[in-house]
Amino acid sequence: MAVQDLNYEIPTWAAALITVFVLFSFAYGVLIQGSFLAPIVLWLWLGGIALSLFVVYLLYRFVIAVEKIADKM
Repeated sequence: MAVQDLNYEIPTWAAALITVFVLFSFAYGVLIQGSFLAPIVLWLWLGGIALSLFVVYLLYRFVIAVEKIADKM
């Protein structure tokens, strides 16, 4: 089995967009809501959703792999 050299590169516009969104969320949380914890809770909530979607994706890949193995038998 050959291992491919995967070099993923994040585009600079995506990194800039994420940085601006993080800074905007902290500014909104501190200036408008008056709480430093509000943006942190938001990011933890978004991280939980992303982690859940990743687990569902892994389960999907597992089911596909099992089906391929079953087809070869």
